Amino acid sequence: MILLRGQAVRDMYLLVSIAIRKMTTEGYKVEPKLFDLQQELLHGLNAATDELSKRRQGDVAKEPIPQQLSIGSAEAAEILGCSRRHVQRIARSLDGRRTGAGALEFDRNVVMAYGAGGLVA
Repeated sequence: MILLRGQAVRDMYLLVSIAIRKMTTEGYKVEPKLFDLQQELLHGLNAATDELSKRRQGDVAKEPIPQQLSIGSAEAAEILGCSRRHVQRIARSLDGRRTGAGALEFDRNVVMAYGAGGLVA
């Protein structure tokens, strides 16, 4: 038994599909189990894609932060005394939300409370 996840499923599906196509064009008989493997890989690839899509929906489902309290990663980093990259890493702890453009935004009060608690590393 071999466990494939993520990109490995996509790569294996591609390789099996290429092998089937090459065997067919060169006149070799393709065993039915190879087609079964291709279908199983496609099913796994679709299931993985669906799961990722479900997880990503949580990023945008929250209510927007009121404009007067909304700050970006740079301002949050300044308040916390850390880098923007660190703010991006702890975005979930800061209740960060994605804007329509994909940027992170934070509630200033949440960032201030987080920093006041001495939780910034």
